[in-house]
Amino acid sequence: MTDCRNCRRDTDLYLCALCQRELHTTLDELPWLLVQLDITVGRQDKLNLGIAGGANPNPSPINLGAMELARNIRTTLGTIVRDLCENVGQAPPDRSWTTPWMAEWLSRHHTAIAATDSAGDTMREIHNTRDALIRAINRNLRCYVGPCTTVRGHDRRGRDIECGHDLYANRDNLDERIQCPRCKTWLYPREQLMETIHRRDLLPESHLLETLDSLGEPVSRVRFYAWLRDGRIKPRGYVHAGRIVPRQIQRGDARVFSLTAARRLRVADQPETVHP
Repeated sequence: MTDCRNCRRDTDLYLCALCQRELHTTLDELPWLLVQLDITVGRQDKLNLGIAGGANPNPSPINLGAMELARNIRTTLGTIVRDLCENVGQAPPDRSWTTPWMAEWLSRHHTAIAATDSAGDTMREIHNTRDALIRAINRNLRCYVGPCTTVRGHDRRGRDIECGHDLYANRDNLDERIQCPRCKTWLYPREQLMETIHRRDLLPESHLLETLDSLGEPVSRVRFYAWLRDGRIKPRGYVHAGRIVPRQIQRGDARVFSLTAARRLRVADQPETVHP
């Protein structure tokens, strides 16, 4: 047994099971974020709707800050991949390895990362990379409003079968209709968000954090995992075959947490205002 290099729990490897799951989740997010960064580099992204201070009459066709970040991330991930390739006995990456490909390779080998003495430092580098990507592409305008509630049919017992596709909208335009990519129904994001809050208190971790952010009550992953380590918030079940069950049945079943409990913890953690 040794100490987890991230949270100091006892573990057989250099990352405990909880931190390995967190690392895997973060790595799974990177390929999509890296593609969005490429879009931002060319200033083609529609997530950034404007620049403070007014439009530049001669805008640059390239986002120089995002381009520099892309270079730095390629260097960071390339170093991690090369070091890990040496440990697992695989040929190091060459120029044909794109940055998203590196992220996907690392996701497949996250257990190998956990077996290295530098696992804690690697995990922090990957977290910092994810956070820098999110800041660069300004995902704050992309608001999670819940699964599509359009009824597409009924089961043998007559119960509604809903579409269930995860929906996102522009935070600044929640009253502007959006179309579900799966069932093609037009919906109002604000109504969809409120329905999600009223109907679904138990949410998977990623959706929980997105819903809190949509409510204007953001909680960072760092704080959330601190709550988990301290036992202040605990899983209420797992998602298996589309249903919430009390115990994990298969590896990969997502944990669900109480939105109400998370909102209360956030309030409890806010510093008290001192009045003169």
